[in-house]
Amino acid sequence: EPFNIKGVPGLNFSFRYNSSLLELPESATKGRSWDGRLLYNKEPLGKGWTHNFNAYVVVDLGNDDINSIDDRWMIVWPGGDIHVYQPQQAKYLTMGVYDKVSYSGGIGAIPTQITITKKNQVKYVFDKLAGSPTGELLHLIRIEDRHGNAVYLDYENGYSEHAGINIKRLKRV
Repeated sequence: EPFNIKGVPGLNFSFRYNSSLLELPESATKGRSWDGRLLYNKEPLGKGWTHNFNAYVVVDLGNDDINSIDDRWMIVWPGGDIHVYQPQQAKYLTMGVYDKVSYSGGIGAIPTQITITKKNQVKYVFDKLAGSPTGELLHLIRIEDRHGNAVYLDYENGYSEHAGINIKRLKRV
């Protein structure tokens, strides 16, 4: 049952289950430090569950070397689709994906902001939020249509009792 907030415009918040999320390597949903400590967990509603705005980018440094040909960006969309982008070659490794990708800031393959423009000219902007525990996770902060109308996502600091870590959680849309 979706959660609805009345207003103008109304906000419909639904959740969905996608078994493909279970197939992801743990690095796509949970980030760990070199000593195995959990840094982030992007499964806000439990294993395999997500919500409409839970899109994010995980930077996977292939051999822990900046600007390695093995570097990958895993772009995880709310419906469970995962697109893999190779920044050094500026191309998608996922077949049939032709979105435009631009990025700024950061060092090598670890940008501070990524913008993905879909075929219909909708832009999704991901950002490494201040205070995030790692540079390898970028959160969705804005969705903008081709006319410049935008939805902004605001995050707050939180704490996951289950994981025992500080997290960024969606506060306001």
